[in-house]
Amino acid sequence: MKKLIGFVIFFVLLCLMLNNHHTQIACAVNSGDGFVITTNNSEYSFCEKENTERYIQNKYSSLNIEDKKAVADKMLKMGFDKQTIIGYLFPSAKLAIQKIEKEENKAAQNASVVAVENCKIQFKNGKNGSVFNKKAFYNAFFDNFIKKKCFEAKFENVSFDKSINDIKPYFQKCSEVSTDFSASCEARKNNIKLATRAINGIIINPGEEFSFNKTTGLRNAENGYSSAKIIVGGEYVEGFGGGVCQVSTTLYNAALLSGLKITEVHPHSLPSSYIEPGFDAMVNMGSSDLKFLNNTENSYILTASANSGVCRVAIYGGCPQFKIKKHHEKYDIIKPQEDKIKTEYNEDIEQEYSERVSYGSDGYKVKAYIDYYDGDILVKTEKIRDCKYNAKQGLVVEYKKGKNKTEEA
Repeated sequence: MKKLIGFVIFFVLLCLMLNNHHTQIACAVNSGDGFVITTNNSEYSFCEKENTERYIQNKYSSLNIEDKKAVADKMLKMGFDKQTIIGYLFPSAKLAIQKIEKEENKAAQNASVVAVENCKIQFKNGKNGSVFNKKAFYNAFFDNFIKKKCFEAKFENVSFDKSINDIKPYFQKCSEVSTDFSASCEARKNNIKLATRAINGIIINPGEEFSFNKTTGLRNAENGYSSAKIIVGGEYVEGFGGGVCQVSTTLYNAALLSGLKITEVHPHSLPSSYIEPGFDAMVNMGSSDLKFLNNTENSYILTASANSGVCRVAIYGGCPQFKIKKHHEKYDIIKPQEDKIKTEYNEDIEQEYSERVSYGSDGYKVKAYIDYYDGDILVKTEKIRDCKYNAKQGLVVEYKKGKNKTEEA
């Protein structure tokens, strides 16, 4: 029996300890010279005598406690509420309470969605908030400020509005697009990984416009980007951030298939090997961006990954009314110029020879379309772009005997 009674007492005490741990309380004590307000997290002290010069707003704030009590009773009979009276007589107490609200009030957090590995999403439970019961504290302060005793007011729980079940239906997978970069050099792979990390988990709320350049930030060495091949003026040259356009292109196609409104997109001057012509999205800091607008009533979350040589983007949100597909049409083929001949001289070679570095390729114009389907029925076709890709000149290097120099023709 004694063991049972002891267990019951222990259980009750444990419950009381747990309850006190989760209940946020503010307690104020009149120390004679001033007051100390103690919460679960901190301590706030104030003394009207010390703060008279800084906080005095009227002739009554510097009165002693007994005279303040008389003024308080008189103001109450005149119809003033207790909060107004305390703020009038104890301006530094009012400032202390404002500080408590700023530092310790916690807003409720609704259930949320976050991106996890491999373009998947996860839902997080909502969290209740707590708000300092200012009215109750002012009332207790009014009734007890002349007494040397503790008076308290609790932080009230504020419930969150939306649970996981409330938001889950609004984050369905709208699209998923992947492109291959397995044959890329290490520098290019590094840049693709950095860019996918930058856009992974971005939430676009109704009415917001997404900017690729703004989201990734400066693509330079300081931010970890490497030098790799980029296209400048129809030529492949070395430049920081090479490969990032593959990420913007993959994202662009996912945004198209999700029904989001594209507000800015640019083609490359040469066709891209990783996507169909007419559906690339070239980006360049300061001049060319990829932007799209969430013109719906739902929020969207972007997910992106770069694993095992595959760049993947999936978008979750409110799926479009129709299933969206894409197609393109090539026209007006542009033939390349004759091969570019580059001559290199070397005194050490025994026999002159030539070597082809690259073959020329046709250029062309492309019309890009998106198709809207209701089941298997084509409802509408919309032309979205008309792009021109330049022909690419072949390159042959001739090695000749002579002094070290390079000539191009």
